[in-house]
Amino acid sequence: MNRDKQVKQSDMVVDSKKETAKNLKAATVDTGSPAPSSKKTYRRTDLINLRLRDPDRYYAMQDEIMDAYATGRVK
Repeated sequence: MNRDKQVKQSDMVVDSKKETAKNLKAATVDTGSPAPSSKKTYRRTDLINLRLRDPDRYYAMQDEIMDAYATGRVK
């Protein structure tokens, strides 16, 4: 009877380890590169030309342009 008890405990340990491994796999975080940004990337020369040729539109887009500079979306 002692042998049966050891087998049951052994099975419980194996089941517990499988459950732990399953939970750890489910809790992992993706460490790859972030998903592509849906925000537009601007070229610096295009922004300079826009400011020179159409200043009204440039100033209307000022918040978006400054955000693009701050987040590195101006190449």
